[in-house]
Amino acid sequence: MRKITSFFTILFVATSAMAASHVTITCALGTGPDMNQVTVRYASDVNDIRAFALDINTGSANITQLEPNALSNYRIYPGQINIVDGNVTSYGTPYAPGDLGDQLVTVEMASLYTMDANYASDPNAGYNKKPAKSGILLKFRISGGTCYKVTANVARGGIVMENPAESPIISSPLCQGCYGCPPAPGAATNPTPAASATCQGTGTTSLIRTLSWTPGADTSTQDVYFGTTNPPPLKISGIPVTTTTYNATGMTVYKLYYWRVDEINSCGVKTTGTVWCFATGPQTGKACCGNETVYPKCLGDVRLTTPFIPPPGNNLVQSTDFTALVNFIKLLSPPIYRCTPSQNSPLCPVCYDIDGNGMVNSLDFTALINRVKAFPSPLYRHTCPYPSCANP
Repeated sequence: MRKITSFFTILFVATSAMAASHVTITCALGTGPDMNQVTVRYASDVNDIRAFALDINTGSANITQLEPNALSNYRIYPGQINIVDGNVTSYGTPYAPGDLGDQLVTVEMASLYTMDANYASDPNAGYNKKPAKSGILLKFRISGGTCYKVTANVARGGIVMENPAESPIISSPLCQGCYGCPPAPGAATNPTPAASATCQGTGTTSLIRTLSWTPGADTSTQDVYFGTTNPPPLKISGIPVTTTTYNATGMTVYKLYYWRVDEINSCGVKTTGTVWCFATGPQTGKACCGNETVYPKCLGDVRLTTPFIPPPGNNLVQSTDFTALVNFIKLLSPPIYRCTPSQNSPLCPVCYDIDGNGMVNSLDFTALINRVKAFPSPLYRHTCPYPSCANP
């Protein structure tokens, strides 16, 4: 619930065009018994400020006390200021500090001119004592460790200058800080699957993979991001530090997936994690991926123009490769009809070992058929090279 303490300003005085003012708002924590008290100061380098409309947000903690500075001439009034014939007849009841029990309070403050000190000797002096161009605006106390910020509530006027046509130059947020907070959390580490891992998961059509990590120090909650784009989309937020896994579902083979874990401390300070990635495949721990970097073809791209001399492939794994593989194996010496690949050997290329059993033989027929079937319909093909973080 947002609580609002409102004000009604007295008549604005029309003035000529002025230089734009730089208005700064600063906030600072107290010390000793006042260490949970925030003092908000204001300053204008050119022109006077007529009024303020500020939002004070204290995150997960409550605002337990709020009061204007008695010497600033800026006052918070919860009720209407009554004006009769241009004279203020009632200032209402000044805001009484108390337990607001809220994390977001909108404060509206009016600059009420006070009676000049010379009024007693000169009745014509009247109400003409303005607030200074700088000073303490207000103070508020917070109930516990949190990060806070003060922003201008533009809808309610924000910062209003003496000349209402003037738009002051301000920063956003106006000021902010933290009280009683732990350090910024450490980044998540030790991802599983490991960063840039290939050939993760089993099956040929749908994969479920459990992602795990080690939370960083001073972490309270975590946000998990996962998907096929970089940066990955948010999947779940605010999970406790005791949860260190996420079940990623709905994946398919031969795709690159990105994920990230952001760590957040008890005050809401976030440490953005590293984006990790992994590639999926039909087998785990076999030579179904990764060979593209050491052999200039991807597994399954077995088309040949001359027996035993593999040319650069057409960079596609598709149904025509099945016939090429059959013809290649037929050329092997009977009765074994197989060869054992050695690295970069044109006589028995490692990339023809489709099932990853260390041999190129008839068993690779079925492996290639399953691989081609796993590719998205209607193309039934896979473009080389196999996806990796360096080559998505």
